[in-house]
Amino acid sequence: MPSQISYPKTQDEINISNLEQFYYQDLLNEFKTDLTYNQSLLDIENWVQSNYQYFGAWKNANKVKLAVQRLIANFCYARYQYFQKIYPSPISSDIAFETKDAIINIDSKTVSQSGNSGDFESLFFSPNQASFKHKGFGKALNTSNSYPGMPIHFAIPPLDPLTSKPIFTFFMMYKYLDKNSKFSWYRNNNEPNVKFICIPNGDLSGLFNNDLGIKGAKTYNYKKIPNPHGGNEVFDRVPLTHNFPPNSFKVKVATREGWYIPNLNETWLPWSHDRKKEYTNTSSASTCRIRFNVLKKRYDPHGVIWNGVTTWQI
Repeated sequence: MPSQISYPKTQDEINISNLEQFYYQDLLNEFKTDLTYNQSLLDIENWVQSNYQYFGAWKNANKVKLAVQRLIANFCYARYQYFQKIYPSPISSDIAFETKDAIINIDSKTVSQSGNSGDFESLFFSPNQASFKHKGFGKALNTSNSYPGMPIHFAIPPLDPLTSKPIFTFFMMYKYLDKNSKFSWYRNNNEPNVKFICIPNGDLSGLFNNDLGIKGAKTYNYKKIPNPHGGNEVFDRVPLTHNFPPNSFKVKVATREGWYIPNLNETWLPWSHDRKKEYTNTSSASTCRIRFNVLKKRYDPHGVIWNGVTTWQI
């Protein structure tokens, strides 16, 4: 299991780490204690429960996703003391804004206890939601082979190209219970139903050995080739009976077992297409899942621990 190997030492690391910790802890305090914000969470719960009969034509099973996103956006844009202006880049989280010395990205996630409760135990996020410089993940099934891993390329730059301000990525997660005609925030004794998470800025990746412990990928990017029959490009794929070159070796990426061709730097993983499973030339991972325990332990420049994952209950 990957773990943080160092605390910030260079001046750039120290500056970025201090700002990241400051905004994480300042926003955390606001989200936990702001009375108007927390009353609005209860208002969302009451509205959905009281108007449950109107959701018959609602195509999205997640009844609170949009309301929570609106609530966080309103708080950040209208009431957060360090807000200066909206961040104009489309390569960002749902909520993104600028302060005098940073760019803040906050992505809201609402998780159903009855539908996908496992999503509350680890974090799914896509390349446009982080700047972390992650090394490839996966392994060769024969330890004598060297596999560089499945690439994942996060799209957000560590520093904004125009302002040179560091970009910080936070996630706010809420867990709810939706059972037919009954809706509420999930409450079970003292179990948390809220998590606030910090993904380290890309320029701090070396402190984690460029590894956040990717548990798996929800989606992948696949290579396409010209269609021999004309028209749109098609996926580069071969049947499961395909004989790969002699220097190829078997690899495992998350739960998928496939083949790696070293001289071509190609990973071929099984994928079902038109109800037929084939090996497909897989170029990179897209939406990935990481464990919270890798993100929780953080160090300030003095080696003092602070938490990058905080839980509580509405």
